[in-house]
Amino acid sequence: MAHAFIHRRVPGPDYLFDPSNEQVLAQLERGEIPWLNRDTPDATDIRCRNGGDVEAAFLDLFAATGIDFRLGAIRTFYSPGDDMIALSDWRGCDPADHLRDWIHELIHATGHPSRLDRELPLVFGSIGHGVEDLIAEMAAASVCASLGIAPSLRHPDSVERWIDLLRADDRIFGHAVRAAGAAAAYLFARHDAQAAASDRMEAEAAAAEREEAALAAASRRRKRREERERWASGLVTGFGPRESLPAVRHGDPTWQSPISSSF
Repeated sequence: MAHAFIHRRVPGPDYLFDPSNEQVLAQLERGEIPWLNRDTPDATDIRCRNGGDVEAAFLDLFAATGIDFRLGAIRTFYSPGDDMIALSDWRGCDPADHLRDWIHELIHATGHPSRLDRELPLVFGSIGHGVEDLIAEMAAASVCASLGIAPSLRHPDSVERWIDLLRADDRIFGHAVRAAGAAAAYLFARHDAQAAASDRMEAEAAAAEREEAALAAASRRRKRREERERWASGLVTGFGPRESLPAVRHGDPTWQSPISSSF
């Protein structure tokens, strides 16, 4: 069955939130992160408020992308060349933080040429790298909120670089918002398509089972009817058609036993 997320208001390509560039700059300079202050759920662990398992919901979302991953890496990162997410050892850490890191790298993976084809710069600290990190932070916050995980800033050291970027070009923030919305929407669209395909396959399998059961029942009815017809024709018993067994035993087709005649 398709998984129903508890926070199902997923942004589209043109929506995450819509403050002005000046508002965002002012908040960042005060140490505030505007995209963490909108529709943030009150989840404090990795359990949905309706009892669902957030980790299972995320794994459903991740599986629908078909992106490869490797556990036990020295650090968590996404490799565009291998199209693979490497995850550091999560044992002993906060499970929600592990999922937040995974989601952040998953957003980077949506920029692969086979998906949304964003520019994925390889040089750390470059302008392009700063923009991509801004996209990943905003989209990851949206995905976390939709899953029921309280979002948090994954790369606080990037804030100063974002401030410099937004001061240099006020178009960068609008671009990042649209790209982040597209990345989040892409993940949920893939999940919904996968869930719909799974539901369709289950429905087809159930219909095939019902058809098979109906054919088997029809076959049994046909065999019983054929058996009755063979008995009635005398092919099985050797008796005349409609000739009862007691009558044949007594040599009298009209014979009835005393028990049957008393009723």
